[in-house]
Amino acid sequence: MATRGRLPYRPARTVALLLGLTTCWAPAQAGIQSLEAIRASVERYVRTEFSALGEISAVEVSALDPRLQLAACEQPLEPFTPAGQRRLGHATIGIRCSGERPWTLYVPVRIESTVKIMTAARALPRGKILTPDDIKPVVRDVAALPYGYFTSADILTGQKLKRAVRPGEVLSPTMVAPAPLVERGQIVWIATKASGIEVRMQGEALADGAAGERINVRNLSSRRILEAEVVDNGLVQVPW
Repeated sequence: MATRGRLPYRPARTVALLLGLTTCWAPAQAGIQSLEAIRASVERYVRTEFSALGEISAVEVSALDPRLQLAACEQPLEPFTPAGQRRLGHATIGIRCSGERPWTLYVPVRIESTVKIMTAARALPRGKILTPDDIKPVVRDVAALPYGYFTSADILTGQKLKRAVRPGEVLSPTMVAPAPLVERGQIVWIATKASGIEVRMQGEALADGAAGERINVRNLSSRRILEAEVVDNGLVQVPW
């Protein structure tokens, strides 16, 4: 029996075996990349890279499988945004090691960002040409807005609603279209060139048209129907 206060006796072979196991385990662990370092690198990248899109309020980096064993990277880790990725909300961030034992990993993240976006100040009917009074800016988490949004009232002003909108509804690109500069039945000027000289004649628009669109117009003198491009209010141009 061992005396109280002394270490128990162990055969020399047993002690040597324990020391050998400890020595072999330490280098193996040292050669494996820290998963927490990967997650921290991804979070830092998101907060820096995406800051221009709005105030980043939260970044949730998914936990990595503890069984994952990647070679320890002797160079700084390189996070990147894969092509075609959504920039906010649920996304995937890539991270790679370009060292002697290279690897690449894709990490799911959730990015919450508060941005000032444009909403309807009141109920608006279909076909309404938007004015600054129709638009109300609010601060929202854009991660919950999958259909797009506007951050400037200037871009929306003058656009035409394609459907009715409820008060407070987020105005998205699918809801609006360029307002027509020419309306069906309107008397317009048709610009063309003859012998190198610009000539204008009156015509009738046979369809609505926004800037850059091509519509049919009827020449009021010859009654011929021409295809022309809308270039301004009440003005279309026949290609020359």
